[in-house]
Amino acid sequence: MARVILALILGLAVLTWAVSGIVQTTARQWFERDVVSRARLALVGANQSLAAAWHWAPEDLARQLTDIARDEHVIGIAACDADLTVRYSTTGFPEEFRCPAIGWRVRGPELVAGEGPSLRELATVATLPTGRVHVTAMPVTNLGQQVGFVVLVHDLSYIDRREAQARTFVLFAAGLL
Repeated sequence: MARVILALILGLAVLTWAVSGIVQTTARQWFERDVVSRARLALVGANQSLAAAWHWAPEDLARQLTDIARDEHVIGIAACDADLTVRYSTTGFPEEFRCPAIGWRVRGPELVAGEGPSLRELATVATLPTGRVHVTAMPVTNLGQQVGFVVLVHDLSYIDRREAQARTFVLFAAGLL
């Protein structure tokens, strides 16, 4: 009888461990997709106004980017010209994602009408000393011409906290059962 109870407890422990891993992975994927959607929504929605301010109103460009960066989970945002020079960046924007550092991943190999490489969208997760971040880079197009790209860095530490809460809930529920 004791062996049956021990096997049952061991089986429940393995099942709890597996369910906890599945919940953690699923929750992380949901949250990261949410971050990608929010970043795309902000940058696609602002593309026309950013493009209009790109060359003619640098103060307006700075204001718009600062407004986007006011989100509590945004670490920083930068505007980069097509030649990888910084047009604007918010205070605290991570050095690891400055224009020259991320530009090689945003530039495509294909040439656009002899003007040079085209710019493409980038979405990736990276780790900084302060924790995991999500980096989104999106081209800015004005009248059909790519003038540069915007890099948006989101803090993902809140996702780690939510994963820990989900894991605690699963362990608590399994223990209660």
